[in-house]
Amino acid sequence: MYNIPSGWESVRIGNLVEQVERWENVEKHKPYRQMGVKWYAQGVFERETKKGSQIKAVKLCRIEKGDFVYNRLFAWKGSFALVTESQHGGYVSGEFPIFSVKKAKADSNFLLYYFSRPIIWDKIELQSTGTSNASRFRWKEGDFTSFPLLLPPLPEQRKIAEVLGSVDEVIEKTKAVIGQLKAVKQALLEALLTCGLDTSGHLRNPLKSSHLFKQSPLGLIPKEWEVDKLGSVCARSGGSIQIGPFGSQLHSSDYREEGIPIMTVEHLGENEIIHQNLPLVGEEDYERLKKYHLKTGDLVFSRVGSIDRCGYVSEKENGWMFSGRCLRVRVGMKLIGSKFLSHQLNNTTHRNWILKHSVGSTMHCLNTTILSNVPVIIPPFPEQKEFEIIIDANIQRIMTEESKLDQLEVIKNGLMSILLTGEKRVKV
Repeated sequence: MYNIPSGWESVRIGNLVEQVERWENVEKHKPYRQMGVKWYAQGVFERETKKGSQIKAVKLCRIEKGDFVYNRLFAWKGSFALVTESQHGGYVSGEFPIFSVKKAKADSNFLLYYFSRPIIWDKIELQSTGTSNASRFRWKEGDFTSFPLLLPPLPEQRKIAEVLGSVDEVIEKTKAVIGQLKAVKQALLEALLTCGLDTSGHLRNPLKSSHLFKQSPLGLIPKEWEVDKLGSVCARSGGSIQIGPFGSQLHSSDYREEGIPIMTVEHLGENEIIHQNLPLVGEEDYERLKKYHLKTGDLVFSRVGSIDRCGYVSEKENGWMFSGRCLRVRVGMKLIGSKFLSHQLNNTTHRNWILKHSVGSTMHCLNTTILSNVPVIIPPFPEQKEFEIIIDANIQRIMTEESKLDQLEVIKNGLMSILLTGEKRVKV
């Protein structure tokens, strides 16, 4: 049992909403904007636009601004949203029930915040019905309308939504800043790897100084730069490209509760290694598989799936191992710096090259031969170091904003837990 805050009442969602059905017969020549609902209460999104002749469904349901909509299959993942003006007039299938909120009883944004909490998603998962495959669980309309909630008076609902909305505004602005910084980083990286820096530290201009550039497999580059294949660069500098241990060498049953971390493809971030849910191996297996140890400066690729993304091994991961679904690139420091190389291999040009030359019919696959043939730009060492300083400064700004975003998310979740339960009351 729980205590009901003074002035609040326990109600069913069905008392606050009415289901809306705007079914339309699909016409062969008419284009339809087909919409979906993101997980974790992140809003409605446009999946694709198709002509009626390309759609299997006989009917689709039209959504309008202000509708409360959810995905029956992924309600347990927080797939709830309010339709905005830009999404008005889109269409959804029968898996997306649509409701109109009774404005005299409930605030739409308050309801959305109520269904934006993981604790609510967990309750929904327990109620969802379907096959043993969680993605086929359905939270039906009757489950939704009979779901209970503690409802404050309408003015308090609006005030709670206003407080949480103000935090969301800062979150969205921070996300926009991060997006801009990442775009700047990518543009800057492309410019540095194409134009290089002059003696004053400024980007060279190939249009004004074409005599200082030459053609290469990667386009125009400064004349003094070299281009070689990654495998050759590794060999010339005393490095290597190594595939991870075969399944017969290391089994999941060899993992321990304590030991040395072994990174898998799930731990590959954007030029970094993710420190979450790491399997561990014991000392005996670690010593037996020395060939698969990681050192600071190593680069790790996935052999399947997101093969165009590589992670840089920092001092924090020094001494770890890598799994059989990964490839390790190790270069000596004679020709090219590993940090500079990691930035280069993570830029759009090189990522596209890797995807273009991948193998596999249903999924991108990478092997040592493909990776060895990746063309690599080799500027003079001092210029490489300048590149690193410039890009690392940009990355640091991104990390600062991402840290700020994480803190804002924590603040928002904390506020939701106390405001939406009445633990903390707002002044109206």
